[in-house]
Amino acid sequence: MGTAAIFGSIVFGAIGMGYIWSGKRHGKPMILFAGIGLAILSYLVFVNTPVFLGLGIALSVLPFILRN
Repeated sequence: MGTAAIFGSIVFGAIGMGYIWSGKRHGKPMILFAGIGLAILSYLVFVNTPVFLGLGIALSVLPFILRN
C-alpha cells in the first residue's frame, strides 16, 4: 500500500464519517449510504490505487450530483 492509498484512506474515511453524521442528522439516506461506502472503501479496495482513488472521488461527489 503506497503513500497515496494511505492518505486517500484517511481523507475518504473522514469524509465518510462526516457524511454518515450528516445523513443521520438530516434524514438523507443517499448521504448516509455514500458515507458508509466511503468508510468501508479502504477495507475493500486497497490493491489498485487508481481504482481506489476513482471510487473514493465518485462516492464523495455522488450526493451532490443526486441531491433533490
